[in-house]
Amino acid sequence: MEFGQEQLQAIRHKRGPMLVLAGAGSGKTTIIVHRIRHLIMMCKVRPENILVLTFTKSAAMEMEDRFHQLTGMKGAKFGTFHSVFLEILIRNTSYTYRSIIDLKTQKELIQAAAIESNYRLGEDEESTDDTIQKILNGIQYLKSGGNADQVEYQNIPMDVVKYCFNYYQQYLINNRLIDFNDMLFLTAKLFKTNPNLLEMYHDKYRYILVDEFQDTSPIQEEILELLAKPRNNIFCVGDDDQSIYAFRGAKPAVMFDFAKKYRNCKIVQLPYNYRCTNQIVMAANRLISYNQKRFPKEVHGLRNGNDVNIHSFHTLQAEYAFVKERIMTHCARGDRYEDHACLFRTRKEIEDFALYLSVKNIPFFSTESIRNIFDHFIAYDFLSYMECAEGNYNNMFLIINRPKRYIEKRHIKKVMDLNLLKKTYISKDYVLEKLEDLEYDLAMLKNMSLPVEMFDYFFMKIGYKNYLRDYAAYRNMSQDELEDLYNVAESIRNFASQYQSKQEFFHAINQYKRSLNSKKEGKKGKVVLSTIHSAKGLEYKNVFVFNVNEENLPIKKKGIDTDIEEERRIMYVAITRAKDNLYVLSLEDKVSRFVSQMKMSLVDLYINMQVEHVAFGKGVVKKIEAPYIWIEFEQLPGRIGKFQYEYLAQNIKIL
Repeated sequence: MEFGQEQLQAIRHKRGPMLVLAGAGSGKTTIIVHRIRHLIMMCKVRPENILVLTFTKSAAMEMEDRFHQLTGMKGAKFGTFHSVFLEILIRNTSYTYRSIIDLKTQKELIQAAAIESNYRLGEDEESTDDTIQKILNGIQYLKSGGNADQVEYQNIPMDVVKYCFNYYQQYLINNRLIDFNDMLFLTAKLFKTNPNLLEMYHDKYRYILVDEFQDTSPIQEEILELLAKPRNNIFCVGDDDQSIYAFRGAKPAVMFDFAKKYRNCKIVQLPYNYRCTNQIVMAANRLISYNQKRFPKEVHGLRNGNDVNIHSFHTLQAEYAFVKERIMTHCARGDRYEDHACLFRTRKEIEDFALYLSVKNIPFFSTESIRNIFDHFIAYDFLSYMECAEGNYNNMFLIINRPKRYIEKRHIKKVMDLNLLKKTYISKDYVLEKLEDLEYDLAMLKNMSLPVEMFDYFFMKIGYKNYLRDYAAYRNMSQDELEDLYNVAESIRNFASQYQSKQEFFHAINQYKRSLNSKKEGKKGKVVLSTIHSAKGLEYKNVFVFNVNEENLPIKKKGIDTDIEEERRIMYVAITRAKDNLYVLSLEDKVSRFVSQMKMSLVDLYINMQVEHVAFGKGVVKKIEAPYIWIEFEQLPGRIGKFQYEYLAQNIKIL
């Protein structure tokens, strides 16, 4: 295999610290594997003196397998940060594998803490599990040194996260248990308090290689520093432009700090992207050039391809329809469903599109757990009304007071008879009137054929929308939580609108449930749905980046200042997942600033270039000094406007 100058520099590096700036698709795994081979074959380093750290078990296994295929050798240590340091901890302390707290206990602790703090976790099992996981993530974020002064963490109030953290941590201490973060902190403590042990591992792991270095947290960085001394034969491969795990405590600054910490550090940049077409690489380069806190790089694609497809739509349904049409077109030309990845900023967006694909009979695989919307109580209530309209009163007891009809609990039974109930309340006109209205409403529903017509009647005429408003007020829910209930209702309505009969509607619901349960069958033959974070490190022939809208990408969260540079890195990761075809999709009235920044960057501008501004007309570039640009306009002679080019890119075009 032939290597370029930069690759050879990295592979042949022997002693001392080195930082390899390896952008998307630059072949970093190949570099790491060949460097290990070079150390063993050419530098006579014993395999057991080499430690290779990654962030996922699958990455460690892949790297070890590729090394074995290349050399036929074994002996070098491949593992994740947690697996390697847990092994050290167990070998040298009284902790065992049984000391690790299990997920079931973690969830029970969060539930107990939430009850004690009077915090409601969710409306159903799915939303409760989701909230618990966010709180657990928040606990790990705090334990990793995250900012405890922010208002929220992933939409959970920080005071709730802190309360659960204290409750959770006290339980660990009382029961001598540890979690994944403790593995790292306790290992660091072990090394600091036991210099002889640390010296033993200095001698054992004389060469340390780290993959995805930009994702390291402060505690991981600290352990690496302890373990690498005094030789400092530490070889870190990463890309500060792909640092997207701030919510876990990782920051791109770890890359800059490395160069400062190790004064004799050598830095090499891998300049070629072997994955993406040059058109995709250039769009990614333009976008990321707007970030100020980064290593300057030159990245080039090695093959030409199609232009980046940028489209905006009037409605989300039109966006969905376009993607479906493009997937079918690609498949007609020989691509497979699994060659297509649909990337989203949030999991909620995946749920909505999964519903759409189910309607269109397109198989999908989601990297995230998807809430089955038909397990939500709103869907259950609607379906119960439909059943009761057909004379099946099995679930009448669930909906008799939804909306409120003043039926007392003592009269609500598993089997209910409306005629008997009317006789019971014969002396209470206001209740009797409600029951007669219910009879009328069920008769109206029975005579309707279109599921969406039935839903609209259920939601508006019967008064279910008002019931949700009253329910939210009774449960002290926030406006955002009420809006989420309305969004669930809207999703059910959109699903129902695709069908012309009740029979088709019920069949589609069952089909959708089967689709959600097919995850264990794997990705083969299915369109991949993923958050951008989960897609990191992966690649696909055709990639659709959904909803590149302001307040979604970059995201806007209540009470939290958006880190635009982090959001831009997230978009950069999304773009660089595509090998051949990239589609960037947005809504017409909400197009993200990132879309224009993909088209033009500071490097495209020069002095005396002619441009046209949407408001000020034609002009000439007079001065460029990042992050500002000065332009003199024809209709404003003698007056030069100063613009921040991040926003200017949305408003000018090059003539």
